[in-house]
Amino acid sequence: IEGGAASENIMKINNDFLLTIQTLSHFEDLCYKLLETLDLYANCMFASSLNLQSGNDTIKKAIQFISANYFKTLSLDQVASYVHLNPAYFSTLFKTSTGHSFKEYLTMVRIEESKRLLKTTSHSIVDICLAVGFEDQSYFSKVFKKYTEELRRYVEMYEKKYGPMELDSSDYSKYMWDEGPWPFIGGMI
Repeated sequence: IEGGAASENIMKINNDFLLTIQTLSHFEDLCYKLLETLDLYANCMFASSLNLQSGNDTIKKAIQFISANYFKTLSLDQVASYVHLNPAYFSTLFKTSTGHSFKEYLTMVRIEESKRLLKTTSHSIVDICLAVGFEDQSYFSKVFKKYTEELRRYVEMYEKKYGPMELDSSDYSKYMWDEGPWPFIGGMI
């Protein structure tokens, strides 16, 4: 909701999630449901950020440019130049119109695309990192983890309320939170 998504959509997603997790008894099922729910939350937030409050054609043009070029080294100055605005004015206008800074928005686009590629391809993390515009895998891992940390909080809340999830100990290592940059790489995403 703070990201600009419609509260009725978020509440519906939240209620659906809460009803569903009550019926789950396996950790893997919870993980899948969490991923699905977070995707729905992110889609609501992105949809709201694209539904520009001011209807500004300049910002729409900038967003289209970002969508077409997110995988390149892209700066605020380049996008401002593309839409023929002073960078400082463009930055303020972008934040006012979308609710996100230019850098936040670009990062969200890149992270969402990396999630899509992780789900749908067998490319290495390094290849995906470079393909979405990150030049450093370490930084990519840090940013990805920041944007996906919600999964960990949901699992902790669930286990606090309902107790530990049933998990075959032979499969436990692939769910370890401290193993690798993301908890679900390798079959879950």
